[in-house]
Amino acid sequence: MALEDCSIRVKPQADTVQLRVGRLRPRLLSLVGVMLVLLLPPVLGRATAPNRPSQSNPPPQAPTRPPQGGLDLQEAIRAAKPGTVLDLQGRTFEGSFRIDRSVTLRGGTIRVSAGAHGLHVLADQVTLDGLTLQGGQNGIWAEHVNQLEVRNCTIQDAAYSGIMILSGHNCRVTNNTIQRIGLGKPAGTNAYGIALSARESGNLEKDPMTCAVTVTGNRVSDIPTWHGIDTHGGQRLAILDNTIERVSRPIFITSLGSQRPREIEIRGNRILSPGPVTYNLVPLTLVEADEVTISGNLIQGWGGHSPRPEAPYLDYGAASRRVVVDGSNWVER
Repeated sequence: MALEDCSIRVKPQADTVQLRVGRLRPRLLSLVGVMLVLLLPPVLGRATAPNRPSQSNPPPQAPTRPPQGGLDLQEAIRAAKPGTVLDLQGRTFEGSFRIDRSVTLRGGTIRVSAGAHGLHVLADQVTLDGLTLQGGQNGIWAEHVNQLEVRNCTIQDAAYSGIMILSGHNCRVTNNTIQRIGLGKPAGTNAYGIALSARESGNLEKDPMTCAVTVTGNRVSDIPTWHGIDTHGGQRLAILDNTIERVSRPIFITSLGSQRPREIEIRGNRILSPGPVTYNLVPLTLVEADEVTISGNLIQGWGGHSPRPEAPYLDYGAASRRVVVDGSNWVER
């Protein structure tokens, strides 16, 4: 499924006009040069300023190394220019950090404060690459973001969610490892590995549905009470080639208020055994979903909870529409 390309395009600069002069004898050429010096300023007027980099698309910055420590990391983010790469490799930070500008965080470990977001993303064009986040309420919590990319991160032991994107657009969640979310909570307590949703305000202009997002190549495990990969009302989503195991409900596609999820592709995922989880086991659930394609998925180790290959999902309330299932899904009890 082709997702919308929301990349920012820069208007090209006007072509430079070059004046060509034919062959002239040396003395005549010198005379012409003097005349040009005398005549051109009043004809051409004020000189054109040299080209400068666009402020909206700054040149890439060399990676910078903030000092060790939580406060210093927040100060480094606050001081960063758009396009800055903050190299955190080999560093450990403690606390909760707000990202309100277009930067890249690369490497490093964040021990998240109890009850807090590890990284609270509020800016467009943010990249989080190769980070480890441990503990807290949520690993990465992003709101109203465009072109967020989360890749190669490890998120462990959060109480509520590994990656939560609310009103995100044109985002990528790729090759992350998310483990042990919501452990120790009673059965049926909400917890999410990766969730694509929006605030239920009823105001779509203020809180639009998350749309045009790919979730691919992630490994999500050990969420015994709730969902591995989830959307509430998401639009134009691709859930591809992920591995999910020891999760009560590995893939869950549902509505948010009156907003139905639509144009969802679920392809090539490995939905492995939920054991030792025994509560509310459904490998793939649709609730009021529209235009869903399910192909090439492996569902393995679900025993008596295994679906039929020709219909490898639970259509809760039989309210989903235009669901297409091809013959490439495989179920092994």
